[in-house]
Amino acid sequence: MVGIGSDDGFKLWVNGKFVDRQNVTRSLGVDTNRCPVKLNKVRNLLLLKILQGGPTGWSLRLTDTKRVPLKTCRVWMSER
Repeated sequence: MVGIGSDDGFKLWVNGKFVDRQNVTRSLGVDTNRCPVKLNKVRNLLLLKILQGGPTGWSLRLTDTKRVPLKTCRVWMSER
C-alpha cells in the first residue's frame, strides 16, 4: 500500500502505471489517501506530482495492508 498525504491534490504513478488522482484543496495529513499497489521485489519507480494552489507539502509511506511500514526498502528521492 502507498499512503499519501498532500497539500493540495496529487497524481501517483507506480512503475509507469497510473494509480490515483485527487483533485482537491486541503491541508497536509498523513495517509489521507491509501492506494493498493503491486511492487516489484527489486526496484520500483514512484512518481508523485502535487497539484498545488499555494504552499505545498506531502508525505508518502509504503506499508502492508495492515499499515505496518515496509522494513526492507530504500528510498532515493529527486525533486524537480
